Amino acid sequence: MGRLRHCGEFGPKLFPTNARGKGMSTPDDKMNESLKHAAGTPKPADVPAPPAAGAPAPPVASAPAPPAPGASRPATGSPGAVQVGDIAANLNPTAQPQAAADVNVDDAFDYDVAFNMAFLGSGQGGARIASSFWDLGYRRVGLFNTAESDFQGLPEEIGRHTLDIGGAAKDARFAEQAIDGRDEEIWDLLQRSWGNDVDYGLICVGTGGGTGSGTSGRLIQIAREYLESKGKPPRVGVIASIPSHTEGQQVCRNAVTAFQRFIDLKVSPLLLIDNARINQLYRPGMMNLYNVANQTVSQLLHLFNQLAAVHSPLITFDRSELAQLLDHGICVMGAASLQNISGPADISTAIREQLTGNVLAEVDLTKGTKGACLFVGDEDHMNNLSLDYFDAGFTQLNRTLKGGSSVVHRGVYVGASPGLQAYAMISDLQPPVQTLARLAKEANISRSQLTGGLASFLGVDDH
Repeated sequence: MGRLRHCGEFGPKLFPTNARGKGMSTPDDKMNESLKHAAGTPKPADVPAPPAAGAPAPPVASAPAPPAPGASRPATGSPGAVQVGDIAANLNPTAQPQAAADVNVDDAFDYDVAFNMAFLGSGQGGARIASSFWDLGYRRVGLFNTAESDFQGLPEEIGRHTLDIGGAAKDARFAEQAIDGRDEEIWDLLQRSWGNDVDYGLICVGTGGGTGSGTSGRLIQIAREYLESKGKPPRVGVIASIPSHTEGQQVCRNAVTAFQRFIDLKVSPLLLIDNARINQLYRPGMMNLYNVANQTVSQLLHLFNQLAAVHSPLITFDRSELAQLLDHGICVMGAASLQNISGPADISTAIREQLTGNVLAEVDLTKGTKGACLFVGDEDHMNNLSLDYFDAGFTQLNRTLKGGSSVVHRGVYVGASPGLQAYAMISDLQPPVQTLARLAKEANISRSQLTGGLASFLGVDDH
């Protein structure tokens, strides 16, 4: 191999020329050029021209000083810097445009309540129960049915959905099969009528009817899933009317079957309206029986929901205490107007004989463990009755409940209406044994046909 020829950096290259005067490279030249590039020598085309005579020399770029120990390189232009924008800021939820509209439903009353309660009425009876809450100002109300005609007489503003199959004709199995595969339709109804902010969802049904009885189980499950999708605890209860045992075998069978389902699903709260009990207490005309029953339960539940949001200067019944009652299964309510009060014993007698005797279902109150007793009176009563009077009422209700493990929440409020009233809510009760036993007997249901614990306390003879 020939010797490598070296040229000065700015000197002429002594290459032979071809006939046209252009330089001709030789193998030695090519190797020399490759070695220059490997050593970092600039290509000939990159060599700057020499400065003119007398001109100042161009500044020589100096290498950047290394960063001080512990100092970070600048983000821009640093060797090895990754050219990435501030993606984290762009992904921050606050940087995203918010939806202009949301699914919000607001109640119509102009005062606070403890919980946002929502109601879904299924079947003719359940729709009328739910509608009674609409009449009080609740707006998270929806109606579901298997026949469009069953919506007649109800406010047109209430959201509704019907399978429009002509009704279930007291056939709970038929209604249960009809709702199968229709979950999305129910979900849409809840989205429209309940909105996004629900603390308690209450499925309202008449247990004797085909639609209410047959669809109640699936509606409970869908409503629980719906609340969970909104980031809420699945607090889904039932308001159930219980038919009289005189309404026929099929109606009685529907009621027992529906009650069995509520027990299996561990529904809470399970608020009971016993139609026979309502008739016994209020003796309304037949045309007004169901209105009285529905209005009684809706007004009482609303009163507790309203008072639990009010701070009383006397004794306050608060939101957490109402939640404890609603979260403990079977629940009943009652009211009493207290008259001719001359001593504490008059109040304890009224609590024992009136208030506990006016609950809306035939249950054994001595089996309950959670209760509340609220007094609402005008200023005259509050100025003239000492704490001993009210303590007599609280103590009486506590003695009525299951001894040793019972708790009675208290409340005393100044009201606008004249007189003194007492209101009770009792929960953690056992099912209404005598009522269900009569229904099961009329329906010819044997103990072997009952499951899940309902038969364990029902006195139902095998047939």
